[in-house]
Amino acid sequence: MVVAWLGYRIIALSGKLLAVLLIAEVAIMLVLDAAVLVSGGGPEGFATGILTPSEILSGAPGMGILFAILSFVGFEATAVFRDEAKDPDRTIPRATYISLITIGVFYTVSSWVLISANDNPGTILQPTTQTYLGAAGGHVVQLVFVTSLFACILSFHNIASRYLFQLGARGVLPTHLGSAHPVLGAP
Repeated sequence: MVVAWLGYRIIALSGKLLAVLLIAEVAIMLVLDAAVLVSGGGPEGFATGILTPSEILSGAPGMGILFAILSFVGFEATAVFRDEAKDPDRTIPRATYISLITIGVFYTVSSWVLISANDNPGTILQPTTQTYLGAAGGHVVQLVFVTSLFACILSFHNIASRYLFQLGARGVLPTHLGSAHPVLGAP
């Protein structure tokens, strides 16, 4: 209900809330990354498997491929907001490339740091955070995990409503889907 209310009634607040949640998620990961890097890695130092092709393909490569694909879900959303951009022919490609590069570098470094810091891959994020940032860091990561799930749902709702809005505005779907709320401007 909260997602529907934010998406339909207060879309600007929805965007701001998503930004705050994203900043919190990235901030806690950057703090954890810094703590692990400063401490010299985990019990065995820094993982070197990222440099060895045989190690990259060992274990469960399907899980790694799934993680890589899921890490990039949503980057195409820049095109959905084309109508809101001042210069979409320049801004949209730039935003897409910047997001792809940023996501790729961030997840690669953070994954490598987590693997380096942890000797038990079954429970990796929360215990590792607790080891390097204390109990408070572990609680923050748990909270951010829950809020990130909410942010995913909210983001999916916003993008789905934009897709329906664009398809309605172009006559592919019923045209009433392509109209915005007269006061709030939400699709």
